[in-house]
Amino acid sequence: MLDQERLLTLIRDGENSFIEFKEDAGDNKKIARELVAFLNHRGGYLLLGVSDEGELVGLTRADNEGRIMNLWPI
Repeated sequence: MLDQERLLTLIRDGENSFIEFKEDAGDNKKIARELVAFLNHRGGYLLLGVSDEGELVGLTRADNEGRIMNLWPI
C-alpha cells in the first residue's frame, strides 16, 4: 500500500507508462484495458479520482471498489 507522501509524488510526477489517472466517471472497458496493459507489462498504478492533469477530483461513485473487483468479463 502506498503512503500519502508516495501517492502525492506519483500524482505530481504525472502519467507515464506505469501511472494512469482516471476520474471515477471513466467507463469499465477503459479501466479494464489499463489494468490488462499493466498486467501484461511490468505492473503500474491506476489512480482513480485524479484527472488527466493531475488534479485530485475525488470519487463520486459509492461502488468503485466493487466495480473494479467485478470488471471481468467485459
